[in-house]
Amino acid sequence: MAFAFGATGVSPWGTTDIAKLLIINEDLNMPPTYREILRSLGATTYFDEKFGNEVSKWAELRNIITHDYLDMSWTRIKKFLNTAEPICKHLVKEMAKVIK
Repeated sequence: MAFAFGATGVSPWGTTDIAKLLIINEDLNMPPTYREILRSLGATTYFDEKFGNEVSKWAELRNIITHDYLDMSWTRIKKFLNTAEPICKHLVKEMAKVIK
């Protein structure tokens, strides 16, 4: 299932891949879980700790969708969708700096 948010096209899966690239680029240790990988974005020179904590919440949505949990909370998914856009835009903006 692909999940795209606005014009950014960033998904919980793609965000983890981006985070891994930044972690490798900054020669940081690779964390063992998706949540910790995303939280580690806050330890890079591109993002602060607050951003890392916010984006790490995306791992929960990824797990809900990937594992098709029967007790899926639509309230949590709606909250995620309502707050994801500014985080995605910030992530894409910083990644554009890395790619250049």
